[in-house]
Amino acid sequence: MASVGIGVAEQQQRRIEQENQSHLQVLTLQLDDFTNGLVNDPEHGLLSLQGTNAEGATGNYTRQYEDFANKLAAELPSDMHEPFQQQAIARRIQLERTGLSHELGQRR
Repeated sequence: MASVGIGVAEQQQRRIEQENQSHLQVLTLQLDDFTNGLVNDPEHGLLSLQGTNAEGATGNYTRQYEDFANKLAAELPSDMHEPFQQQAIARRIQLERTGLSHELGQRR
């Protein structure tokens, strides 16, 4: 009986971990879609800004990104926050690099 109970508990734990991973993937994809819109939207995206309009815009877009990432993180169980935050930070760095490169190009 004890081994059956342990097996059921292990199965339950694996199922919970799979659900958490799936939820993490879904939220990460949402974050990617949001970031893509921030950067590439033809009307309001960071890369659509020209000349002096691009100057200093990266900070504003980064704040929007961070607000959205924090909102998504709030949907996760506490044990999934760190893996999500690691992914979110990597994507934020990429957003900042893209924005600062664009700003520099517009300055030139």
